[in-house]
Amino acid sequence: MADKYDGAEIDIFAFDSGNAADARPEEEPVAEEEKEPTIEELMAKIDALSAEMETGDLTLEDSFAKYRQGMELIKECTKQIAAVEKQMQVLDEQGDLDDF
Repeated sequence: MADKYDGAEIDIFAFDSGNAADARPEEEPVAEEEKEPTIEELMAKIDALSAEMETGDLTLEDSFAKYRQGMELIKECTKQIAAVEKQMQVLDEQGDLDDF
């Protein structure tokens, strides 16, 4: 098949191997799903933000931005802790396992 482009004919299938899959651009490999940070990693980030804010070297706007980042990290920690609590089990007096 040939198309005209600025008066010149271009054979758009010149490199066609006959395989329809070859005509499509290669798909990028699916990236692994980003691993959710652990509670310990989140707490380390919160500590780093806190230390940075305590230096007093940040502008007020930067301090508020760091505060917001810290609050988002705390929300994620709380979410993860709640999930762990749901999984915990406690032995009751009769020796049965009950959800915490």
